[in-house]
Amino acid sequence: MYLFLIYIVSVLSIVSAQTINLPLGITLDLNLNAYIASGATILVPLTLPQKLIVKGDLKVTTGALTTVGALVLDADANVVVGAAGSLTAGGILCDSTKAKIDGTVKLAAGKAIEVKGTGELLLGGVSDLFAEVQADANAKVTVAGTTSVNAATALKGEGLYLLNGTVIATGDAAVSLGEAGKTKLQLAGDAVVSAADKTKASAKVTFNNNVEIAAAVGANAVTSLKDGVDAQLAAGVTLAEGAVLDIDADSKATIGAGASLVKASAVQGSAQGKATIQGAGALAIAADAVVNVEANTILDVATDNAVSLQGTVKSGAGSLFRATGLVVESGKGHIDCAFKVVDTYQAIVSPNAELVLGGIGLVSGEIEAQADATVSFIGNSTLDAETSLVGAGQFNVNGILRTSGDAAIELGDTDSNLLLGIGAVISTADAAKASAGVKLNGKVTVAAAAANGTAATIAAGAKVEFDNAVKFVTDAQLKVDAGAKATLNAAGSTVDTGKATIVGLGQTVLGADSDIKLAANATLDVATDLLLDSGSKVTCTGSGLLKTKKAAVASGKATVDTALAIDAASKLTVAAGAELALGGADAAASADAALDVSGEIAADADATVTLSGKRAVSAATKLSGEGKFVVDGLLQAKGDAAVKLGESGKSKVELTSKAALGVAADAGAAASDIAIDGAVTIGAAADAEATKVNAGAKVTLNAGADVAKDAAVDVAANAKLTLGAGKLLVNKGKAKVTGAGTLVLGAASETTVDAQSELDVAASTSIEAGAKVNVDADSIVVLGDGACVAAAGATGANAAADIALGGGAKLKVNGAFNLDGAFCGVSSAEAQGEAKTSDIEFAVAASKAATIKATTVAAKSVRNTGDGVLNLVGQVTLDADVQTENDAETNCSDGETTINGALAILGKSKVIVDGADAKLLVQKKVDVASGATLDIKADAEATVESLLCGLDVDATAKGVVALAGKLNVKAKFNLDLERCTLGDGELCFTGEGEESEEPQSFESGQEESTSEVKEGDCPLSKVCADNAARLIATGDVTFAGALALDGKAEFIAQKAAEFKGDVTVAGEATLQASGNAALKVKSVAFGAATKYHATLAATAAAQANAALECQEKATFDGELVIAAYGELKNGDVYVIAKHDSAEGEFKTVVVADASTGRRRAVRAEDWDMTYGEKETTATYTGDDREPVETPAPTPIGTFAPGTTITDDITTTGDDVTTTSGDVVITTTGDGSATPMPADSSATSVVLSFAAAIFTSLLIIV
Repeated sequence: MYLFLIYIVSVLSIVSAQTINLPLGITLDLNLNAYIASGATILVPLTLPQKLIVKGDLKVTTGALTTVGALVLDADANVVVGAAGSLTAGGILCDSTKAKIDGTVKLAAGKAIEVKGTGELLLGGVSDLFAEVQADANAKVTVAGTTSVNAATALKGEGLYLLNGTVIATGDAAVSLGEAGKTKLQLAGDAVVSAADKTKASAKVTFNNNVEIAAAVGANAVTSLKDGVDAQLAAGVTLAEGAVLDIDADSKATIGAGASLVKASAVQGSAQGKATIQGAGALAIAADAVVNVEANTILDVATDNAVSLQGTVKSGAGSLFRATGLVVESGKGHIDCAFKVVDTYQAIVSPNAELVLGGIGLVSGEIEAQADATVSFIGNSTLDAETSLVGAGQFNVNGILRTSGDAAIELGDTDSNLLLGIGAVISTADAAKASAGVKLNGKVTVAAAAANGTAATIAAGAKVEFDNAVKFVTDAQLKVDAGAKATLNAAGSTVDTGKATIVGLGQTVLGADSDIKLAANATLDVATDLLLDSGSKVTCTGSGLLKTKKAAVASGKATVDTALAIDAASKLTVAAGAELALGGADAAASADAALDVSGEIAADADATVTLSGKRAVSAATKLSGEGKFVVDGLLQAKGDAAVKLGESGKSKVELTSKAALGVAADAGAAASDIAIDGAVTIGAAADAEATKVNAGAKVTLNAGADVAKDAAVDVAANAKLTLGAGKLLVNKGKAKVTGAGTLVLGAASETTVDAQSELDVAASTSIEAGAKVNVDADSIVVLGDGACVAAAGATGANAAADIALGGGAKLKVNGAFNLDGAFCGVSSAEAQGEAKTSDIEFAVAASKAATIKATTVAAKSVRNTGDGVLNLVGQVTLDADVQTENDAETNCSDGETTINGALAILGKSKVIVDGADAKLLVQKKVDVASGATLDIKADAEATVESLLCGLDVDATAKGVVALAGKLNVKAKFNLDLERCTLGDGELCFTGEGEESEEPQSFESGQEESTSEVKEGDCPLSKVCADNAARLIATGDVTFAGALALDGKAEFIAQKAAEFKGDVTVAGEATLQASGNAALKVKSVAFGAATKYHATLAATAAAQANAALECQEKATFDGELVIAAYGELKNGDVYVIAKHDSAEGEFKTVVVADASTGRRRAVRAEDWDMTYGEKETTATYTGDDREPVETPAPTPIGTFAPGTTITDDITTTGDDVTTTSGDVVITTTGDGSATPMPADSSATSVVLSFAAAIFTSLLIIV
C-alpha cells in the first residue's frame, strides 16, 4: 500500500455543498485554520492542526476528521458524525450560538465542551458523552437521542442541561452529573435514564444539583428510569405539573438533600395539579431531603415498591402526597402534607425509625409502626374510614387528628402504643356522622401537660373510645370539650404517682370492662361529667384518689377501690337498680391508710352504694337519696366536725357483720360523732363476726334500725352506739350487742324485740327517759351494765322510759344495770286483766350490782339468779312474783319496796332490807329456803303476807330470817326453829292476811291469819300481833323478847311458852295458856277489853305448873276465860297466875261448858277469884264433877271451804286435802274438817293429835 500525504499551507475554506474526498491511502493535512461552511462533507481523513470552525452542516460520513485545535461551532452549525466517520477535536466551543452535534465527538485528553454566553448546544443521535461539558449560566445543553455517559462525563457550570433523550450510564464506575449548587439539570417529559449494566457501579447515576422533571409529553411519554439505574437526585428534584417519572423494575430513584418541589398548575383557577412517580421500581427520599408539594397539587407515587422515606415531604394548602406504599427503614421521615396510602398498601415504619406526619390535610390508609418504631402526628391531620394505625410500635399524637366521613374510625391495634401528647387534639368534621366516633385500639399514654396548661384534647363532637389500656403519666392532662366524650373501655389502665387530670365540659365514661389502677398516692382528677358503666373499676396501690365533679353510675355495678373526692358543688348519682362499690384498703390491716370518701353520693330508689375495706368519712361526706348504703368494712371518721351518713326520711343504711365505725387517730374530738340519718339495717353475723363500733366512736342512729336474725354488734371500750330516734326492730331470731362500750337508747327512740326473738346486750346500756322498749311475746332482752338516765339535753319534759314486756317475754340483767324510776319503768304489755306471763331475771356477776330505783316493774316474775347484787332503792314496786336464787343478793334500801306477788329466797341467796327508811312490803307469800336469808337490818322494816322459812327438806342448812329490824306478817308465818334461824329484831303478826292459799276465816267473816311456832329458842326481841292475827306456839318455845297483842289478836300456847320480855295485851286481844305447862313472861298487862284464856290442868295440883307466871308485875283487866275439862271438886284452888306483884282484877270471868263448849253467864257461886300479891287463884265452889268426855268441839273459828292450814295442798273442787306431818285434814264444802291418818296404822297418833289440836283451839269468848 502507498501512503500519500497532501499538505496544504494556507487557509482551507470548504464552502457549502463541497465534498472533500481523497483516494484511499491519501491523507489531507491542512496546516491551517479551517472554515467549513454549511453542507460540507468530509469523506477523507483530514487533520487540521489548528481549530476547525464550522458554520452550517458538517458531515463526517467516513474517515476521520481530527482537529488539533477546538471545534468551533458557529451559528447554526450542524455537525453530523456518521457511523463510519470519526471526529476528534481538541475541545468543542459553542459561544452564544446555536449548534447541534449528532454522533460522537471525541475530545482530546483534558479537553471539554464549552457552551458560553447564550450558546445552545444540542447533542443528538447516538453518541458517547465521555467528557466534561461546561455551560455558562445562560447557556443550554440539550442531550437528545441516545447518549452514553460514564464516569468521565461531567456536566459543569451554571448552565442548563436538558436531558431530552435516552441517557445510558456505562463503564465500571459511578456516574456523576452536574455540579452541586450550579448546574441546572432537567429531564424532559420523555427522557430516559438507564444503565448499560445494572450490575456495574456505573448503574448509579448521581445528579449533583436539583433535577427538574418536565411535564410528560403525549399520552404515553414519561420520564423514565430504566434497566436498573440507580438515580441519585442528590440535590433534590423538581416535578413540573403533569410530570410523570416512571421507575421500572430494578431501577431506583433517591431524592437527596435539598429542596425538591412538586409544582402546581400555572394556569389560574385550573384543577388540582399533579405529578406522578410510578413504575415497578423504587423511590427513596433520603435524609435531609425536602420535597415540597405546592398548594393544590398531588404527588402521586405509584411505584410497585414502597417509597423509602427518610427526608421530608411537605406541601401547601390543598396538596396531597399519595403513595402505593411507604417505608421508613431508619432515621426519621417527615410528611408535612396530606398523605394517603392507596388501597391495600401500607406505610411501614421499621424498628428504631420514625415517621413524622405534620402539615394540614388528610392522612389516609394503613400506617404500620413496627416494634420500636415511632409515628408522630404533629400537624393538623384529617382521618377517614380508610385510616388505619397498626403495629406494635409507638404512635405519638402531638397535633390534631380530625375525623371525617360516614364511617367510624379505628386507630391502632391491641399491640400498638399511642401517646396523646402536649397539643394533641382529636376532633371531628361533623359530630352527626359516624366518623365522630373514634376507637383507639392500642395502648394509650396521656402525657403531662405543658407548663402553660396545654394538654391533649378531645374536641367538641368527638367521641373517643379507648379500647385498650390507658396510662396517665405524672401530671397527665386530658381535656374533653363540651359535646365531646371520652370512654375508657379496657382493663389495665394506670395513673402514675402524682396527679392526672381529665378536664373540660364534656363527658368521661368508664366503660363496662374498664379497670384503672392508681399508683401509690396518685390522683385521677376527673373534672368533666363522669359516667361509671356497669363493670367499671378504679383501683389503687396503697392510697390513690379519684376526684370527680358531676358523676353517675347509670346501671349495673361500678367499683371504686380508691379514695373518692366529689366536688362540693356536684354529686355522684347512683341510678335506680345500679350499684357503686367503694372498696380498697384492707380493713384488718392497720398499716393500710383509710381511703377518703368526701362529697355527696346520691343513691336513687333501688340503688346501692357499698362501702367496704377501710374508708375515711368526714363532715364533707354526704350520703343522700332514697337508695341503700351498705357498710361492709371500716368507716373511720376524720376531720374536726361531726359526720352525718344518709338522708333523713329517705336513705337506707345497711351495716353488715363486717362493718365497723371508728375514728381516725388524728381526728378532732367532734369527728367522733357519727350520725346515721338513714334508716339502718344491721345484717346477720356468722360466728366470730360482728358489726363494730370502734374505740372513740360515738355513733347515733337517727332513723332507727332493723336488726336481722343472728345480727351481732360489738361496741368497743370508749365507744358509744346511740339509737337517737326512730324504731329499732329485732326480727325473729337472736341479736346481740357485745363489747365494753355503751349502747344508748335515746329519748325519742323505740326499740321492739319481735315475738320469739332475743336481744342480748353485753355492752353497757343507757336507756334515756322517754325511750320505749317493747319486748314482744315470748321474746328476751338481756342487758349488761348500764342505767336508765336522763335524756341528753333534757329539760324535764321527758317522761320516764318504758320497758314493756309482752306475754311470755323476759328481761334479763347480767350486769350492773340501774333501773332508775326517775327515768324508766318496766310494764306489762299483756292485755288488761290477763295473768302476767313475762319474766325479769337479774343474773349479775359476783363483782357487780344491779339497781332498781324508785320505779314500778310489772311482770309475772322477777328473779335474781346470779352471784351479784340487786339493789332496790327508794320507792320500788315489783308487780310480780320475786325470786332470788343461788348466791344472789337483793338489797332493799332508802325507801319502800313493794312486791305485789310472792317472794322466794332460794339457794344461798339473800334479801337484805337495810336503812332507816328501808321498808319491804310483800303482798303474798315469802319463802325463805334452807340456806337462804331474809336479812332485815336494824331500823329497817319488812311486811309480808305470809312467810315460810326453811321448810324445804335440807338437813345441812336452815333458812335464815336475820331480823334486826322489824318484820310484819299479815297472814301466816309457821316458824320451825329447827329449820329456821331468826334474828333478834321485832316480829309482828298484823292479822291482815288476804292470801288465798293459806289464811283462815273467823265467824265475823274476816279472813284468819294463823301462824305457828314450833319448839325452840326464839331470839326475837319483840313479838307483836294485831287485828285478827293468831300465833300458836305448838311446842315448848322460849322467846327472848316481849309480846304485844292488840286488836283481836291471839297468842295460844299449846305447851310451855316463855317471853323474856314484857307481855302487853291490848285492844280485844287474847292470851291463852296451854293448861299443860306454864306460860312464863317477864310481866304482863291486860287491857280492858282483852281476854286471858286459862285452860286448866286436869287437877288443881297440876295447875300450879300450868299457870301464867310473871317474873315481875301482872296487871289484870278485861275478861278471864276458864276452860276446865278435868275433875272439878268444890274447894279446889286453881292458880291462874303467879307474879312478883299484881295490880287490878279481871272485870269478868267466864267459863266454857264442858258438854257444849259454849260459853255461859258468870256464876260467882262456881268460882271465886283471889288476887294475891304473888298469886292469883280461882277457887271452884260449884258441885263436884267428874272429868267430861272431850267432845268433838266446834272451835271458835271454822275452816273456810277450800282453804288450807298447812303447806302442802291438793285441791279438788271445793274439797281440800292438807298434809301436815303424818296427819291429813280434809275440809269439805260445808266447812267441816275431818282428820285422817296419812297412814292407816297411825290411828292412835291421829286421835291424840286431834285431841290436842281441838283442846288448844277451844276458846270461850
